[in-house]
Formats: sequence, C-alpha cells, structure tokens
Amino acid sequence: MSIALAASAAMIMPAAGQEQPVPPVAQASALPAALPAALPAPTALLVVPPAHSLSWQAQAAVAAAQSFAQSDPLLKRVDAFSAPDWNAQRLQIFVNSGKDFGTIDGASMPTPNGASETLMQEFGCTHALVKQFSRTQRNVKLTIYTFYTAEGAYGAYSCLRQGASTVVVRGGASSETDNSISFWKGRRFVVVTSSAEDDELGKGLVSNLADQTVAAVGGDSPVPAMLNSMSFLDRVKGSEKLFFGTLAARRFGNFPDTVGLAVDRSLGAAFAEYQFPPPWAERMRAMVIDYGNGGLARNTYTEYANGLVIEHKKCAVQPDSVLCKLTNGYIYCVVRGSRLAVITGARRKESATMLARQLAY
Repeated sequence: MSIALAASAAMIMPAAGQEQPVPPVAQASALPAALPAALPAPTALLVVPPAHSLSWQAQAAVAAAQSFAQSDPLLKRVDAFSAPDWNAQRLQIFVNSGKDFGTIDGASMPTPNGASETLMQEFGCTHALVKQFSRTQRNVKLTIYTFYTAEGAYGAYSCLRQGASTVVVRGGASSETDNSISFWKGRRFVVVTSSAEDDELGKGLVSNLADQTVAAVGGDSPVPAMLNSMSFLDRVKGSEKLFFGTLAARRFGNFPDTVGLAVDRSLGAAFAEYQFPPPWAERMRAMVIDYGNGGLARNTYTEYANGLVIEHKKCAVQPDSVLCKLTNGYIYCVVRGSRLAVITGARRKESATMLARQLAY
C-alpha cells in the first residue's frame, strides 16, 4: 500500500512564475530516481500517526508530494479559485508514488471516466490537484492531472475524455457533456464535473472553472508530432488517440493480440479511425507504432506476423507485410524503418492496403 498527500495548499507555498517542465525520467510510472535523496524532512504539520503500519513509507510519500507541490506553479492559483455562494473545500494533492495514488487516510484519487490508476501511470501522470465546491444539493469538482510530457497528457485526454469535441476549443483540445468539460493543455489534462446534469448553476461554475484553469495553465499546445503519421484524408475527426503502453492500446485500440505488438517497448503509438466514402464505405482502425529502432520494429513485426499466420491460416505474406483474413474482415500489418502499422476492420483487402499507403510512417 502506497500513500500520497492530500493537504491544504496553505501548508505549501510554490514558487511563482511560469510552469516548469518536470525532469525527464526513464520510467514515467515512477518518481524520479534522484528525488528521494533531496526530499525535505516532513514538517510537524505533516506527521504520520506513529501507529501507522507504513509510517516511514507514508512520511516519504508526504515528502515527495510536498516536493512536487512546491515546484507546481498551479498550486497556489488553483487554491485561490472561488465562487460566490459556493463553499470551496481545501485543495487536495495526489502524487504518483510508483505504485498507486492515495492519501494517508486511505482516500483514492478520482480518475477520469473510470480509468484505473495503473492506466494513468502508463500515460505518465505525476500528480493531481483536486478542488471541490459545494452548495445545497450541488457539488462541482475540478481535477487537474499533470504528466511528465505533453504527449502523455494528450494521450490521457484522447482516451479518457467524455462527450463530443467543442466548437469553442479550450486549451489544445476540449470536449463536454451536459455536466462536464474536459480539456488538454500542455502537460495538463483537466476535468470539471457537476453532480447534477440539469442544473444551470452547476453548469455555470463548471464553465467558469474551466476558463480560469485555461488562463492559469497558459502557454501553447501544439498537436503532438506523433499524430503526423495519421493521414487527414478520410480520418474520423475526434477518433485520434495516443498510446504509451499495452493497457491503453488493448482497451481503446482493439487489435488482435495487442500484447504481441509490444507497445510497452515503443516510444508510443498513434491511433485513428478512418471512414472510406461510397462505393467503398469502409470503417477501419489504424495504429502506427514508433519503436525508435529499426531492429526492434523488425523483430516485433516478425513475431507478430508469425502469430497471425499460425492463428488465421489464410494469409498473404511478404517480407515487409502480412495480410490475413479474419472472421469479420482483414488485418494488415506492415513494417517500415523503425515503425510498424496495423490496420483492421476492412471488409475488402484492397481497403486495408490503400489506407496503409495514405499513412505517413
């Protein structure tokens, strides 16, 4: 059981100024290796009860949370958010301890759209700030997830956002439902929700908090370069996603033997759906995986293609590609340099190969 911090921002005073990037690490799911040695000793305000069975680990997690919070310029700004006639609760901070997120009293970090904490770690989530507002029979929650990279934040947003894309875009991309707004900006994935769907007061505060957060984060949000491999032609708008591990690829990509594609060993994967117009009228899913190494891409292709041939029999095999007939269509896999493309859902084999030629990989 790992433990993180939920504390009033008044206890921690961050440095002012522009948002600073989080130091790069080898594994996004773990705290930086150099951090523990530099952690300040827990203050008297953050003492763990002596009877706690994980007292030392809990204090280490508190110190790590404090270190992250001190370097996050949003902490003070978000804690200052207020709304007339609404009761603002204390700001909570949840930190990735390397195993999970949580608080000393056992509370769990709220995750977007029912995602597991492990999936959040796969995208490289470092910590989350949670600010809640209450009013008679109404509750509004602002959650700001921070990631090691802007690509990780976009990946989480693209997979876990709710609702349709908005006409008026907040940040780099945004979507909303009747009672929520989600958006991505820089290294942040932000979710604002109201407990009631048909409540104008709650909707008003949700919109106001989203606008305040966009202004507080600041900066630009260019589209991640990984998406450049996905052709605009025939692409279904809003279907774009980024994966940084097998969990996301398996849950949102839905390709045969996703584990065999070794997304965990890659630099990341770009995904999108494509709709061919009549008379083809094909709906397909495509994923381009960048391994950053031609040898790894070739080995992964060879093992994956062999698995397809053994499993499905009816396959056309070439040195750099394999096309197999599945129960409900075709799957096409092709390797080029350090990248591997996989296309599935095609009812005609020509559709799969045609889409592969459109992809820039």
